[in-house]
Amino acid sequence: MPRITHALDTSALIVYLREELGHERFVGLLKQEESYFAMHIINLGELYHSFWRSDGENKANEAWSKTTEMPIRIIDSVSESFIKRVGRWVATQGAPYADAFVLATAEEYGVPLVTTDHQHFDPIESAGLLQFCWLR
Repeated sequence: MPRITHALDTSALIVYLREELGHERFVGLLKQEESYFAMHIINLGELYHSFWRSDGENKANEAWSKTTEMPIRIIDSVSESFIKRVGRWVATQGAPYADAFVLATAEEYGVPLVTTDHQHFDPIESAGLLQFCWLR
């Protein structure tokens, strides 16, 4: 199995799938042969919810399918230590619960987190707790 190079936040995939500002940076990452992403199933569910809420069930299913066809390892299991890591991100950094899953994923693999979510992640980057790859 390829080595994980990045963790994916829901916001990165929304930007990519909707071809919003910053999507070209994600396309650049996809074109790099060594790129292989990790995304927690909780964050994939957040993507599904976002598309369903704004565009309906068909678009949500399409977003799910497109995402699962990309070079992404969907993390669909959790260990006790992982869940405690999620809880630590919420308790110590005030991260929203779904965001704590992508933070814990990036931490577990020791890789940059691909995102557009400055509101929730700028303080974490400023504190030097994780590396980020900003799409915009």
